[in-house]
Amino acid sequence: MEVVVHEDEIKSCLRARTLVHAGVTSCLTVTAILQNEIVGLHVVQFSADEVAYPQRLVLLMQRFNQRIHGRVIDALYIVAPLAFFPPDYEDEVQQMVINAPAATLIDITDSSEKGNDIYFIGSARVVQVQVGGRIVVRQQW
Repeated sequence: MEVVVHEDEIKSCLRARTLVHAGVTSCLTVTAILQNEIVGLHVVQFSADEVAYPQRLVLLMQRFNQRIHGRVIDALYIVAPLAFFPPDYEDEVQQMVINAPAATLIDITDSSEKGNDIYFIGSARVVQVQVGGRIVVRQQW
């Protein structure tokens, strides 16, 4: 099963194979790995609804926290083109996640516009993060 986390959409799946869209240069993707679930949030800076990006992010992070329902987060991943964001931006995002552990940052500043090459592959208590086919994180618990 493959779940695509679309712009401004929060989805979850049983620990399966999850493709996290990371192609838009202004995007930010936050993914929480729970014991039996992966919850992802993808948000882009530019939107048709004309609501300011910081305001939209706060509202979406509230929904993200609602999806987690206070459960223990085993791992938190923040995927963003960090060169396009203010310094320490990822720290601000991490602080918005209730009970967040230290985040693993994946900087996609140099990714192509059609990136889509970041994968969270999970099965049987293992999460593996690949960027462009190269394993950057492999976590077991």
